[in-house]
Amino acid sequence: MQILKSADPPWGDYGSILWHGLAGESSTNESPLKLERAGPFIPPISFPWPTIVVTDSLCADLRALEPQGAALRLVELTRVVEINWHAWDTQAEEPAEYPASGEPEDYILKRKHSPAAASALPFLWELHVPESPGLQLEGGVFDPRHYADQDLCRGSRWGHIFVSDRLGDWLRQEVPDWVNLEQARVAG
Repeated sequence: MQILKSADPPWGDYGSILWHGLAGESSTNESPLKLERAGPFIPPISFPWPTIVVTDSLCADLRALEPQGAALRLVELTRVVEINWHAWDTQAEEPAEYPASGEPEDYILKRKHSPAAASALPFLWELHVPESPGLQLEGGVFDPRHYADQDLCRGSRWGHIFVSDRLGDWLRQEVPDWVNLEQARVAG
């Protein structure tokens, strides 16, 4: 069992907002995830906390894998701002530009929606991973007694996202620049 996380974005919190965007309330019912983000570029997988978003092409490949434990739901884009951050020097210590306020989220919150940037984005899907009570113990330890052979699972809304070795290996192969996987500590 592995823990799935985002790869480290450049520029700290500034890069994190540009890579992942801002998720509205991740639904527990059938309503779509509402997402605000930069465009027209989006990584194939992103992690607007506390959920996972994948592009249409990665979603198609993921469906072919038939992972157990998660539902794919179409994302509703509520704001897409045009920032070509993917063309910035990712090796630089600072982003090419900062929001006027200095607050990372203002890359998105203080800019106007761009219909052109929004239409350039592919369809996006939330990889909704429901909670499995008792799956994550204190300190992030995985408890296999509450595991039902899912490829994706989560102990609580704010807990780790655990992935099977099968799915973890697939993600490491398909999107290596965008994910970080580490071996989970397993209870006793």
